[in-house]
Amino acid sequence: MIRPLTIRSKLLLIFIVVAALPLALVSLLSYSNSLRAVRDMVGNRTERLAYSVSEDLTRKLNQRRNDDVLFENLPVQRFLEAVNQKFSPYRSQAETELADFSKIAFEEYGNYYREMVLADARGNPVFRFSRGEIG
Repeated sequence: MIRPLTIRSKLLLIFIVVAALPLALVSLLSYSNSLRAVRDMVGNRTERLAYSVSEDLTRKLNQRRNDDVLFENLPVQRFLEAVNQKFSPYRSQAETELADFSKIAFEEYGNYYREMVLADARGNPVFRFSRGEIG
């Protein structure tokens, strides 16, 4: 048989609920805070990892671009080597290659540059190329 609730059992039930309610509320708040902390920690780690990958990729791409620029500017490098050697038989050939290279560069990037000047360490022009003349 089921007995009806007595006043004593009702009071006991109320006291249990009142005692358990703050504990449940604190537990829910701490659970929510820990979820937020884990989400922030994972987010910060993901952001740092993405930044690290971005920096590494940028460094590698810049290095590759610089390698391409050095390879494409091989006539410039040859000319500078020939200029450093006073009586080089390759100087006129290097100058011709550089002029051809400069002409192609000006055809591609003519809107950006008026002339190209190669200078020595003191700033004295060694080679000057503008659209109309080589000097």
